[in-house]
Amino acid sequence: MIICDQTNLPIVCCRENMCNRNVTPSVSPGWLAQKNVTISSTPYHQLVECKCSDCKDSDWRCYAELGCFSVLKQDENDNYVVSKGCFENALHRKINCENPVTPAVCCEENMCNWNVTPTFPTKKSTASTLARFGKDERTNFILLSIFAPIAALVVGIVLVCVVYQLLQKRHLKSGRYPNLRYARHSAAPHEDGSCNGRECGKCNGSGASKFAQRTAAQDVDLIQVIGEGKYGKIWRGIWHGDDVVAKLYLPSEEKFFKNEVDVNNKIGNHENILRVQHCHTAFTWNKATYRCIVMEFHENGSLYDFLSCRTVNTQEMCSLALSAARGLNHLHGEIYGRKEKYSIAHCDLKSKNIMVKSNLTCTIGGLGLGVVHDRSQDKIITENKRRGTPRYMSPELLDGGVFKSFESYKRADVYSLGLILWEITRRTFTEGIRPEQYELPFYDMVPSNPTYDDMKKVVSEQQKRPLVPNKWTENSALEVMGKLMKDCWKQNASARLPSLRVKKTLSKLMEMLKPAPINTSLSESEDSSALQDVNIHIPETLEIIKV
Repeated sequence: MIICDQTNLPIVCCRENMCNRNVTPSVSPGWLAQKNVTISSTPYHQLVECKCSDCKDSDWRCYAELGCFSVLKQDENDNYVVSKGCFENALHRKINCENPVTPAVCCEENMCNWNVTPTFPTKKSTASTLARFGKDERTNFILLSIFAPIAALVVGIVLVCVVYQLLQKRHLKSGRYPNLRYARHSAAPHEDGSCNGRECGKCNGSGASKFAQRTAAQDVDLIQVIGEGKYGKIWRGIWHGDDVVAKLYLPSEEKFFKNEVDVNNKIGNHENILRVQHCHTAFTWNKATYRCIVMEFHENGSLYDFLSCRTVNTQEMCSLALSAARGLNHLHGEIYGRKEKYSIAHCDLKSKNIMVKSNLTCTIGGLGLGVVHDRSQDKIITENKRRGTPRYMSPELLDGGVFKSFESYKRADVYSLGLILWEITRRTFTEGIRPEQYELPFYDMVPSNPTYDDMKKVVSEQQKRPLVPNKWTENSALEVMGKLMKDCWKQNASARLPSLRVKKTLSKLMEMLKPAPINTSLSESEDSSALQDVNIHIPETLEIIKV
């Protein structure tokens, strides 16, 4: 009441509801001139009283110049609720009255939205819904309707292909191949039934029996390429329902095909020599004729593949090394034929030419460069001028020497065996000694694909060999392996161990590594003492092995 009682300005005070709505204080012209007051020509906008659903503090009422509204809004559950109030500005009025998203009622009278509720929407057909959309919305809806099914179809096809490939791989690993016949390749012998003068069929029979003569074409299903060399490719395949390896020789490599067939004819059966089952001299594939040798398949692949993906303990190390030495000793020893005695030098011994069986023993293959020696006549009857893999070649071979005796070939094989022993031992773990990462011999001295000159410089001129870590001396088994490989790769060929001595040394090592039998009749204290005694004396026994 202070304003009404003490102010010097024109004022009208009242106490009724809306009593000041149409009331203006009276002012005399003299007072206006005295106070220098100018009456604006701006028209007066009368306020409209509206019902307000959000104005709890002002008795659910609001006042505005532009009028009132009553609009439907959707809550969190998509249910419609009525919202009422005043327009804040012209844009607010335009949005709700001219282009409403939901039903709305606009008015400009006092309390005109009091009892007004917009019509609730009803379900409309798709056509009427599309009519409400703008041009862009209709276009997007049409495109989505077209391309969504196509995208779903493409995704479905991709999923089917992925599942099919996974099932094929599972069948391949388990040995089952339903409907898995990528290509059937027929092979037939010569018209006279011979392989260029040599009979074809099953090999590695007893003694030095030749391949059984074939009288009908044999079929091999090629599955996938698992290797490749100078002579051609190696395939995994199926022959008469069995897993096999098919070695395809290029037409230009017929000489080495015939040599491998001839060598295998003389080997005989041995558990550590890869068994060859059949040969084909006219194997047609991809519109070309190849020479093909069918061999037994081993899931672990080559020794190179095996060591690349896993490590071994000392017993497994010894098993791999001993079986490889046994296979080489069988080749170097006396192989009895029907009337002759033979010895064979491998001439390309490396970890990629040695397969690993499921019982973790080795079997030697890749005899395409093999040299056959007739012991009864002391004469080399099969000789190859092509050299083997440079990385595994002995110093005398890298120097370009010509071997006049068969012993020189065997000593070169022992050199290669020493490098293979190094590969196996590097991947061996023992208590306190971690295995090394798999690497090929001389990996840190020559390029990844070394030439003869690269190897000659390192092996022959600089007389370097792969590093034998000092930590191997902490374990008796690794220490024996380290000394053994050094005796295999000596620079002087005549100083190297023969394959028979390598085999005997590894046989003794294997015996020492076998766990000692425990006497169950001993008391607990006696049993513990016996085990301690074994742990103490086994290393001492290994140290006395003479290589």
